[in-house]
Amino acid sequence: MAKIAYVKKCPLFKDLTDKELAVLAKLMEERSYNVNSFIFEEGMQVSAFYLIKKGRIKLSRKINPGVENHPLLLLGPGQFFGELSLIYAMPKIYTAKALENVELLVLTREKFQFLSEKVPSLALKIIKQLLINTLMRWELITKNFADDMITCLVEKALSGNEPE
Repeated sequence: MAKIAYVKKCPLFKDLTDKELAVLAKLMEERSYNVNSFIFEEGMQVSAFYLIKKGRIKLSRKINPGVENHPLLLLGPGQFFGELSLIYAMPKIYTAKALENVELLVLTREKFQFLSEKVPSLALKIIKQLLINTLMRWELITKNFADDMITCLVEKALSGNEPE
């Protein structure tokens, strides 16, 4: 399937015209990662948006040193991550790891800034959807984390251990 077809499927780009999708697709590069490879790790300075063409990615975060990362989200084809990197440079607050062989379409922050200068109306459409998506994703992550904490406290209470 052509690159533009994958870009068109991404909810972040749902308001874009075919012409705008073609412009965006030209700026994206294809990258592949083998199973168990890290796309990036928590704390790394990476400025890119990743759209999954093939495979699954696990996003996780360190909770305690020396303990396995806490899973946040599992993502598959058509889903994406790293979207805030398009507008804000900061170290990653989570790790992205390939659970299978993965193919990604990548838009770097530099290319998005170029796009913003050349076609500001297109960048504005993307930023609008980015904001909506980010709010929805954080709501999901917060709910999942709260559910995990409640489950942990209930399990400790049922086992007779005091919650920490």
